Formats: sequence, C-alpha cells, structure tokens
Amino acid sequence: MRPPAGLVLALATVLAACSTTVPGTPSGPSTASLATGSYSTVPRVVTKPSATMGKILEARRLAATIPLYSTIDPALKFGNPMTIGALEDHGNAPTVESAFGTSASRVMAGHGAGVIATARNGDSGKDYGYVNFGLWEMSSPEAAAAAVADPRLLEPELVQYGYTKKSVSMQGYPKAVAYELNGTRKRLRAFLASGSVVIAVSSELMNAALVRKYFDLQLQALKDFVPTDEYKRGELPVDPSGLSALTLAPDSGDLDHEGDIAPRVIALGADSPDTVLAAFTAAGADAAGLGGTTVYRTKDAASAPALSGVLLDSATRYVRFRGTPIQVKDMDGVACSTVPARASSTVRAACTMAVGRYVAVVTSSQAEDAIQRAAAQYLILRSAK
Repeated sequence: MRPPAGLVLALATVLAACSTTVPGTPSGPSTASLATGSYSTVPRVVTKPSATMGKILEARRLAATIPLYSTIDPALKFGNPMTIGALEDHGNAPTVESAFGTSASRVMAGHGAGVIATARNGDSGKDYGYVNFGLWEMSSPEAAAAAVADPRLLEPELVQYGYTKKSVSMQGYPKAVAYELNGTRKRLRAFLASGSVVIAVSSELMNAALVRKYFDLQLQALKDFVPTDEYKRGELPVDPSGLSALTLAPDSGDLDHEGDIAPRVIALGADSPDTVLAAFTAAGADAAGLGGTTVYRTKDAASAPALSGVLLDSATRYVRFRGTPIQVKDMDGVACSTVPARASSTVRAACTMAVGRYVAVVTSSQAEDAIQRAAAQYLILRSAK
C-alpha cells in the first residue's frame, strides 16, 4: 500500500450573483447553487517565511534534482509520495534509518534538509521490489565527505535477524561507500558525497552498474545546485508563484502542504511518474502551489483540460486498481472519482478541474466533502485573473 497521500506530497472576491463573468476567466453555468460547506471561496493568506518552512522549501529544491526513475532503470515505472524536509519520524514515511539503515542514521545525525524518494517496479508478486533514493545536506562539503567515509557505515546491523554486510566496490567512484545487506531479502546500499550533499541509494532491484548510472545522473543534476545558507533559509519566499494563495487552507500547522513546489517533484511522487511528468511538460506547467488542495499553472487555457484528466487518473488509481466516477453538477471542467483503497489509506475521493489556465487537485476521505471542497476551489479559481 502506498503511504498516505498527505505525506508529500500528493495535490480575489467570490463571484457575486454567479452570473458575472470575471475578465480573463471562463464563463459557465450559474454557481449560485454550489454547496461549499464551511470552506472559504476567496484566496487565502499563506504562511510567512520561517526557519522550519525554509528547511522544507530547501528540501523541495533538492527533490527537483532527482532523475526520472525510468531513466535509471526502465523497470522503475512506479513512484510513491516522497518524504521531504527534516526526514524525521513522520507516520509510516521513510526516514534515514528505515530507508538506509541504523548505521547511516548514526553517521548522518545532524543532517539538514533532505528528501527520500521511492520507486517501484510494480505492485506485488515475487519479482516486486523498490528503490529508495536519498539526498540530504550536511553542514559543509567536509562534513558530507567525512560522513560517507565514516567506517561505522559498514558496521553490522540487524544481526539478530541474521543479516550480514559485504563491502562492494563502485567502479569509477572510489570515494563512494557501498555494501550488500544480505538476509531475508538482499539489498544494495551506496553513499556518495557531492559538495555538502550526501547521495544515498538502497535497492532490492539495482546492481552496482545501475547504482553507478544513478550516481552519474544525480551528479549531473546537482552540478548547478547551490545549497541555501542555513541562516538564510528562513528568508526563502513561501509562495513566489502566488498559487498557494489560490488553494484551500491546509490543516493548521501543516507546513508540508504549504507553499511552492516544482511540478516535477509531484510527478516523481505519483503512481506513474513518466505519465504525469509528460503531462506537465505538454501543458507547460511551470509552477504548483500546495495547501489543502494543489493548484497548477499551465501555459494557456487550452492546455489545462488534458492535464486535469491525467491528474484525475493519477489520483484515483494504483497500478491496476481504478476508482469509480462521481457525478458533479454545475461546475464546468470539474471531474470527480472514488479512490481505491489500495491507492491510499486515507483518501477516498478526488476531484480535478481545469479553470482557465489553472488546474487543481482536490482530495478527501469522503465523497460529499470532496465535492464541497471542489466547489470552493472552483470558485476561487474562477475569481482569479
């Protein structure tokens, strides 16, 4: 089962009399009868910059450098929601310890902003497996190099379950540290420093050659990445695109669902990253804003409907499992569907919409609530210029 969608990552004035056409937005049927429950139908005030929010925003910058999984290995066709930010214990989301081992957790203690991404080759079966990719910042290039070179990375762990470690050479990467963790299932883990960033991979599927390929691609993506000084992260703008202001409000204190995020990062956390990333590219989606919903900006209104359809399909399926359409009235460009239990342990309904050049994704644990949230989101976007 996928981690709850809430772990990542997963998506003006109200129209008076509802027969008014706002310049720059599409006209449509009367919205006077739309039920929005207690949800606001006007743009909101986004959280102010802070050190905590800055760590999350910095981690999203790192996440945007992760290669598309299928470019590493074509078998890696499926994704999972990412862990982005402090990489601390967060429900059933991966942490440095759970994804890369107790030894890594000890050696990397004190790491800064980071991301853990998970790719899969399917849903189940004897050949099913996954790969965890990790990136996190250390305090300096020297600290990152020292952490990777720390001999404690090769110390035994899980010995009570019969696991052993065997050092593995990474040809072309003499400063990388890699080992096989042999037990019930064999895993290959590897670590490499790039400036102040530690690159990590833990895989049941990849051999040393594929790990080297990942390092090649990841290093290329990090070539132009400049970490934000820790003391300046609290100044990082939260919503430079203005899209988060157009979302419904997230739960109080939920900074994981606040502010700007690159659409690419959301694609990597989707069930079918290749499909979603291709849709973002085709639609010219240049920015996304998080909140209680997710709003994207496309290149033009003509591009939005196709992206909305792809995102609804992505939000309401898990490999071979599909949701069932839910009837929606009086909202042009809005479609809703149930979400199969295999896709999420918490989300049961999802809606997407294309309003002008905006596309939004709305999810909920209840179908009726999803439609109310969708109605409120629809009104916000109709009022946006």
